[in-house]
Amino acid sequence: MLEEGARADIGLSWTRFGRQGWENTLAVGRVFRFDDDGPFTAASGLDGDASDWLISGRLSTAGAIDLIGRLLLDEELAVTKNELRLNWTTNRLNLATTYAYLRADLEEDRRDVSSELALDTSFDLNANFTALADWRYDFNEEATTEAGLGLVYTKECVELRLSISRSFTSSASVSPSTEFGFTVGLRGFGTGPEPRRVASNCNA
Repeated sequence: MLEEGARADIGLSWTRFGRQGWENTLAVGRVFRFDDDGPFTAASGLDGDASDWLISGRLSTAGAIDLIGRLLLDEELAVTKNELRLNWTTNRLNLATTYAYLRADLEEDRRDVSSELALDTSFDLNANFTALADWRYDFNEEATTEAGLGLVYTKECVELRLSISRSFTSSASVSPSTEFGFTVGLRGFGTGPEPRRVASNCNA
C-alpha cells in the first residue's frame, strides 16, 4: 500500500534493563498528516489527519517469560485493536498464548467485533519425542473454533510427525471437519531447525 503526502511520526519510548536479565519497555506514538488522502479504513487506526494512539509494552525475564502488548486507542480513547501475547519457555516447555481484539469494520469485511484467544504449546517428553497442542477460542461465539494435537519423533536423520486437528467452524459454506496428518522428514536437507534436546546430528 502506497501512501502519498507529508506526515509526521511522533513517539516516546522508555526502556529499563534489570540486573538479573529483566527488561521493561513502554512506547507511545501517533501519526499526523498534513493531507488526509491515505487509503486507510477507520478500523486500521491510520485514517484521518491523526492516527489512533499506539501504546505498546514488553516485559521480559531472563529467558523464561516474554509478555508483549499492543493497543490502539481512538480520539475517545476507545480500544480499536488490542493484542496481548505471552511466551513461556523452559528447557522442555514452549508455551505461546495470544489474545486479539479487532473492532468491526465493513471495509475490511468484518461485520462483527473479533475477539479470540489462541494457544500453542510444545513439550519435550524425552530426547526424541515432543508433544504438540494448539487451541483457538472465539469469545463472540463463546465456543472453540479450532483444536489440534500432535506428536513428533526425531531420531538422528529422520523426523516423524503425527497430528490430528479439528475445525469447529460452521456456516452456510463451511462445515466442521477433522484432519489427520502423518509426515516423514529427512533431517539435514533443509527441513527446518533441529529440536533442542536431540544430541545426535545428521549432516548432509
